[in-house]
Amino acid sequence: MLLKNPLFWSLLHYAEKAPFLPMDARKDLDGMESLGHGQPNVRQAGWGLFMKLLDSHKGALRCLEVKNGMSLSHVQSV
Repeated sequence: MLLKNPLFWSLLHYAEKAPFLPMDARKDLDGMESLGHGQPNVRQAGWGLFMKLLDSHKGALRCLEVKNGMSLSHVQSV
């Protein structure tokens, strides 16, 4: 699944090398930058995809909001 892949989250991270990649993955990808680093169009597309996923699963997020007492009112539709 896309959201379980740390490389997807590296697309949204600002750093050249995302610090949250598992250590074993970092060894394999030591020379690899975060996805989209230095490529603003790729990063913008990644954020667009993420916002679309949030928007399309708003019902499930509302259930979490009620269950956990959180507020997602600041999340806007794409």
